[in-house]
Amino acid sequence: MRKRNKDIFWAVIVIAIAIGILGIAFGVIESPSIRLGWSLVLGVIALSSLIKLNWFGVFILSAIIAHINAVPLGLTSVWPVYFAAILLAIGFQTITSRFTKKGPKIHIYNDLEFGKRKNASSGQTLHGEKIYIENNFSEAAKYVQSTNLESARIENNFGSLRVYFDQATFAHNSHVIVDNNFGKTTLYFPRNVNIDNQLQATFGGVDEKGDYNFDENNVTIILSGDASFGNVDVIII
Repeated sequence: MRKRNKDIFWAVIVIAIAIGILGIAFGVIESPSIRLGWSLVLGVIALSSLIKLNWFGVFILSAIIAHINAVPLGLTSVWPVYFAAILLAIGFQTITSRFTKKGPKIHIYNDLEFGKRKNASSGQTLHGEKIYIENNFSEAAKYVQSTNLESARIENNFGSLRVYFDQATFAHNSHVIVDNNFGKTTLYFPRNVNIDNQLQATFGGVDEKGDYNFDENNVTIILSGDASFGNVDVIII
């Protein structure tokens, strides 16, 4: 399925779920069989998220299932369920990401002047063959100036993160992994690379902007990961 069609597919799914929840909330849909049908569909999607260790998909979808079945479950309020689901997702995502990350972790700091490019001497840039960037509940911009970048892992939770790779030199078949949850991650790449975009979206979106010409002499960057309840923009500059 092409990325554009996949984004439309997930958009339709989100709209359908929203209509279903509203229908149940206003008493339009009260049939136990319809509730069961919705629960089974969401359960299957949640299971697919579990296979990928996408905890935000697992717990948020589970919270929606609990919302749909609030009356049979005896829930007087669904908001604590959603709040607990978010906290559980953050906790499990943090734990599992520590076991799946490869390479040393590089500690980085929030850019005090968001949107203004920093030079190398400012201490705001990243170097090394393997880097890790994490952003939680904040707005930040990071600038990669590695001379032989082999891999980069980017995790953004409930925040807005911009990562500039336009001043980096990539090793052949470099791997950039993005884990975006309830936020927006924007990646900037130079034109002199080939990008193999394998990013997936779960109740989110992946957009590509800018044009570049494929050249077999250019290094190839493998871009993978997931956008869950958020958006990842890939921009060629």
